[in-house]
Amino acid sequence: MNEHNFLKVSKQYKTSFTSFDERYNVSTSFIKQDNNLWGLLTLGHEIGHNYFNSFIENATAKVNMSTLTAETFAFINETLVMHQLMNDPQNNDYSFDLLFYLYRLISVPFSMDLYQKKVFAENETEFSWNEIINKRLETITTLFPNKKILNLKYSHHNISMNDDFLFNEAELFLYPRAYLLGLFISSSFINDSNLYITFIEYINNAVKLDISLILEKVFNVSEDEAIENSVMLFRKFLQGLNHNV
Repeated sequence: MNEHNFLKVSKQYKTSFTSFDERYNVSTSFIKQDNNLWGLLTLGHEIGHNYFNSFIENATAKVNMSTLTAETFAFINETLVMHQLMNDPQNNDYSFDLLFYLYRLISVPFSMDLYQKKVFAENETEFSWNEIINKRLETITTLFPNKKILNLKYSHHNISMNDDFLFNEAELFLYPRAYLLGLFISSSFINDSNLYITFIEYINNAVKLDISLILEKVFNVSEDEAIENSVMLFRKFLQGLNHNV
């Protein structure tokens, strides 16, 4: 990818992302260089976007691919990197850093999605600020019943600076779902390398890319079954990290 100028790494980039050029049917990953675990996993994530896109012959299938499907592809590669880190031949211990990373990656978006679900589940066309704060308190109590949140009073106002939350319609639980599906698929590849070949052949020939259909045709499971299986894998993964911390 780097040799063909499809991977650009620089400390000057403010964030990392992958863009798709419809005209030439190619993807380019722009990576913000961070020499830490977060930077490594971000690199794995963006290369996942680019790598799997490179096998998709149908440009229309790429353009019309859902965000859930695209993010699942990226998380396949990111979780493969995680598997490698947990089996590091140099015996480096990444347990604490990985726990913190997963907290930021999974728990924070999940809590925000719960919060948003509570707010927009109401049929009211207008909300008072106190009503929104009460929804936040309900979410915090649900997720962390025995925890004291520092700076609770002032952190209520963080939402006022979150443009996506206030003005955009979110696909709830997108990133937790994509992560769990990516973990299921990467673990399946590790257990059976033939599934990787079947997966690549499928996306190479597909005219429509939908993660539910991919799971059904390649892995013979439904999306719910894959997530249920992955939750058990994720729990075991976290237990291994906790044991090492």
